[in-house]
Amino acid sequence: MEEIDIEIKILDYLQGRLSGTERKEVEHLQQISPAFAAKFSEVKQVWEGLDLREVPDISAEPTTGFEAMLKTFELEQEHRKTHTVWRQLAALFVYRPKYNWAYSVLLISMGALGAWLYLKPADTPVPNDPQQTSVLAMLKNADANGRLKAVNYTQRLRQVNSKVIDALFLTLNTDPNENVRLVTLDALVQLADDPKVRAGLVNAIIKQDSELVQAALADAMLQLQEKKSVKSFKKLLEERKSPIIQKKLEQTVQQLETI
Repeated sequence: MEEIDIEIKILDYLQGRLSGTERKEVEHLQQISPAFAAKFSEVKQVWEGLDLREVPDISAEPTTGFEAMLKTFELEQEHRKTHTVWRQLAALFVYRPKYNWAYSVLLISMGALGAWLYLKPADTPVPNDPQQTSVLAMLKNADANGRLKAVNYTQRLRQVNSKVIDALFLTLNTDPNENVRLVTLDALVQLADDPKVRAGLVNAIIKQDSELVQAALADAMLQLQEKKSVKSFKKLLEERKSPIIQKKLEQTVQQLETI
């Protein structure tokens, strides 16, 4: 069982989501496996340390398709990357006689690169941050309040890795609960020094169907003085909107264009 699956199992236990048989299995593993017991203690400490005092209380709802959507997204990205690389490599090796000199240079370069890769010291793998993997597990498997708790906790992490950022954007763009999306937006704005996050926030504008989230994004873009968002807001204005949000978006565009 992979680490993320183990953490999801432990989180389900802590939230009372397991059957009696499954709970006994977790308790038995704690007794016979020191490694599992240590992981259980680690996840429990993170779970109990999550602060919900500033998070709005909302009604519980079924587990979302977050995990399936995240997996689909990752597979699509990996497939696209692999397909492109292989297509480019195949094009390189289509023989063209008039480029004999280029093929010689290519083969020599590939040989040199292979030798360098073989002889260079192995990179030290970057250890997983248990807090961040726990947050990812909760975003995948928790109810709405649990997702709020996980998003809220990301604001207390010293450093947020790319997997957590991608998960936050998927939550912002797809979560069925409006409160979860608003809290996620606030968490992402705190990370807006990262160009990737800024670009993601701009791209998120046209993906929102909630006028409340659209208004919150308008405030965020003004706060960040992000002029690149003007085009996205103008696209939103092409759709039929209520008078209130229509005026809000028009004012936002005007202010951004004067920055």
